[in-house]
Amino acid sequence: MKAFLIVIALAASAAAEAATPREAVMIYAADLIDETGCYGIAYRHLWSPRIAMQISYGTERHDLGGGFFGLIIGNPGPRVRVHTNPIDVEGQYQFVNSTRFQPFIGVGARHVSGPQGRRDRTSPEFTGGLLFVVSPHFGVLLSGKQLLRSDTPDWDPWLRIDAGLAFRF
Repeated sequence: MKAFLIVIALAASAAAEAATPREAVMIYAADLIDETGCYGIAYRHLWSPRIAMQISYGTERHDLGGGFFGLIIGNPGPRVRVHTNPIDVEGQYQFVNSTRFQPFIGVGARHVSGPQGRRDRTSPEFTGGLLFVVSPHFGVLLSGKQLLRSDTPDWDPWLRIDAGLAFRF
């Protein structure tokens, strides 16, 4: 009888573990501060209820120089639009709670291929955000990413705010 109860308890535990979504695919709009038309996709894996790993790929558009603001800061040349494709890899810690709000913090690295002859950059970054769980398989994401270096060019902003949708499976 004891063996039967142990098997039932283990099966219930395994079923509960299998029912928890461990993977997520997210689509997001990035750089909400500058409104430059940036977007991307991310894949996230939960290693445990608290530890996750995320990799994301985006496409960003930036206007460099020119305009009235360029004249004020000493860059009066023509406005140049450049495109970059950053890749972010992050380790995240999730704060487990019993609500629909799941905050997280993390650290990672961001690699950006330099546009139009500029040098490539790899930078450490700090991330933080909030996932609002609408259902077990769908959520709304708001996050911020800050580069941990001070020499940021116009085409790789030091602070980004992202908003997106998470599809968990």
